[in-house]
Amino acid sequence: MRLERTFHCGVSQAGTGSDAPPPSPSLSVMDPFSCSVYTGVSFLYSPLILGNDVRNMSADDLAVVSNKLAIDVNQGWAGFAGDMLNYSQYPPKNESKHNVTQVPALSVWWKPLPNNSAAAVLFNQRGGGDVTISFRFEELQWQGRAALAGTQNCRVTSVWDGDGGSGKEVGVFGHSFSAQVAGGSVFFGIVSGCE
Repeated sequence: MRLERTFHCGVSQAGTGSDAPPPSPSLSVMDPFSCSVYTGVSFLYSPLILGNDVRNMSADDLAVVSNKLAIDVNQGWAGFAGDMLNYSQYPPKNESKHNVTQVPALSVWWKPLPNNSAAAVLFNQRGGGDVTISFRFEELQWQGRAALAGTQNCRVTSVWDGDGGSGKEVGVFGHSFSAQVAGGSVFFGIVSGCE
């Protein structure tokens, strides 16, 4: 089953697939670029440190940086810090020879979490339209150790959808996950409950 919704950072739009979940309430408090950057920072760097005065943050921005699931991913440790899983083109084109750490246009990042779960970020750095980005659950492994208990009946929860940082289940999937991700945005999810 392919998820037939388009994910903008914090905004999901219902698609037309017959087995697609119904539209969910969405959180849209940051522009897509800022939300994408915050997703990457909360995903890859621990401890999570904010470089601003939180007393001056808007309520919307505070809701994003205090999202419980994002913090759980940031603080979760299961033996591996996470890395890029796959990408559209590598090494990135870089005629100027500057900023050689540029992220590829389309990429999947992942990190194992405790309790046989994993976090995944589907990143569409391209501007413009939506793009399907996917990964297979069996790919979520490091040094021959699988992060998930299996590849069937895996629950995928969107970190940015839902109320109060609780996330929103987007569906149950077998073997792989695919989502439409809007240009310049991300899908940030947690895969759990696999058999």
